[in-house]
Amino acid sequence: MSNQTVLRWGIMGAGNIAKMFSQALLALDDHRITAVGSRSRERAADFIEQQKIPDAVACGSYEELASREDVDIVYIATIHPQHLACAKVAFAAGKHVLVEKPIAMNAAEAKEMVDLAKEKELFFMEGMWCRFHPVNQKVKEWIRSGRIGEINMFEANYGFVGDPENDLRLYNLELGGGALLDVGIYPLSMAAFYLDQQPDQLAGYANLDPQSGVDLDMVTMASYADGKLAKTGASVIQKYDNVARIYGSEGIIVVPSFIHPERAEIYALGEEEDEPWVVETFTAEDICNGFEFEAMAVKKAIEAGLTECEDMLGTDSVQLMTQVDQLFREWGIKFK
Repeated sequence: MSNQTVLRWGIMGAGNIAKMFSQALLALDDHRITAVGSRSRERAADFIEQQKIPDAVACGSYEELASREDVDIVYIATIHPQHLACAKVAFAAGKHVLVEKPIAMNAAEAKEMVDLAKEKELFFMEGMWCRFHPVNQKVKEWIRSGRIGEINMFEANYGFVGDPENDLRLYNLELGGGALLDVGIYPLSMAAFYLDQQPDQLAGYANLDPQSGVDLDMVTMASYADGKLAKTGASVIQKYDNVARIYGSEGIIVVPSFIHPERAEIYALGEEEDEPWVVETFTAEDICNGFEFEAMAVKKAIEAGLTECEDMLGTDSVQLMTQVDQLFREWGIKFK
């Protein structure tokens, strides 16, 4: 890798998220998709054709993909319950790994992956792509520099109306369905990213589907050792405003569509009777669809000889899944 200027990717899985990530890679000159693996060689070939990936090889198994010498790193885009097994296949073949969020089904699986990557001295990261977007990077810079003073509270939600007829995974408990694992981990992860710490206390409430048992809506409240608070929410049956807000002693940062933002704004605080007003706006455009920024960060880390990205460490992923485990226990959600 020391003299290599192009990072060669193998894609495990041929679903929608693999399509989005592949399109992002195709927009970058120093990244190349050399192979796509699926349970079916035909499906992998169809994926390559539909996504117009030049010169990529279709593999009929994940083992075949991982064993290829022209693959430097594997992007795991399979369903959540398969992430650990797929990561083991890639690590056994000596490949770096980027695994789509959520990293796993629980904290134990997440830690097993993190520990195995360290043992093998391979790069490993959960694909929490929103952390790498230039807008969210700018927001973190604002917070660290004290741009809005002392931070008091973070709040964010993400909700959409799912389609039970066409997205069966979302409503299947054993496939990792439900609001928390699908989108609720985004605001939880961004709370840790923006506030630079993990909560001392966490509580949550959920509306469970009586048929499938998955969480349809969920909310959380967290408190931190230094007095900060965080509120998050997610839904697969209700559209929310999908906005993140960070409240400080001297202003408020607002990030519309914080998972995939176009801008962030700083609002100044006047007298009590005054409405806050915008004093600064930061905007950033995608190169493709936003996934390219995490791919660029991965390549930069690998070329620097690192096995992690500072903005999404393995410990971050394990801590996030520890919160997920706690919430599922509170809600009575159990996986077989």
